[in-house]
Amino acid sequence: MTRIALRSHDRDDPHWGDIDQENPHDLLEYVIRYARGARRYGPSDPRRAAAKADTQDAQLIQLWLEWQLMHTDHNLIEAMGDLGLTLTQIGSRLGITTRKGVQNRLNRRRALFGDVKRPDAALGRDAHHVTHPTPAGDPRAGWVATHRAELAAVVAKLLACYNLADEDAATSLLMLRTSWTTDEWTPGTMTVLGWAVDELRVSAPVLRLDPKHRAFAAIKTADRLRMEYTNTVAN
Repeated sequence: MTRIALRSHDRDDPHWGDIDQENPHDLLEYVIRYARGARRYGPSDPRRAAAKADTQDAQLIQLWLEWQLMHTDHNLIEAMGDLGLTLTQIGSRLGITTRKGVQNRLNRRRALFGDVKRPDAALGRDAHHVTHPTPAGDPRAGWVATHRAELAAVVAKLLACYNLADEDAATSLLMLRTSWTTDEWTPGTMTVLGWAVDELRVSAPVLRLDPKHRAFAAIKTADRLRMEYTNTVAN
């Protein structure tokens, strides 16, 4: 938000004062309006470059808002369950028609935010290890350490496909983003990478893409790394 504010001041934008600058939703709308107007500038125009930078920072704000929304969703579902509402009742207003669908949604939320002590939160335990070290000498950790540059590169490509992800894939990509932003890679990262790739490849927007789209190249690279990891650990 600070970088967007500084760029607006640099260009002396008269519309900057028209928005609530502390409101992320207002800030996103401002960036979108400016970006649309900046399309008329040439590729080398600094105003177009500023708009590009604004949109990239705005995506980080969007991801934060989505993370907050999922956190609220997790807390609300847990509260509804604590009050005795059934999975069917919880899912009715979410458009989820099966108990399994609601449980899957809850498991994903617990993987991000939940109590890893719960017996039905196995996903949470895996997610907990995404940014936690593994024991010294673990061959899985050794493989990950050796291939961290390749992992960072493929995760960056997958994150660039975030707008193509359905809800499950988006959740896994957000978890991968933790490793990418902190540069902390563990065997847990490989678990989440598997979720993300498997969910992204069957996401409806991805299924409609041309086979030559960059998303498929990223998925293929991730599959190769997962196969190498599995084979190394198995041996």
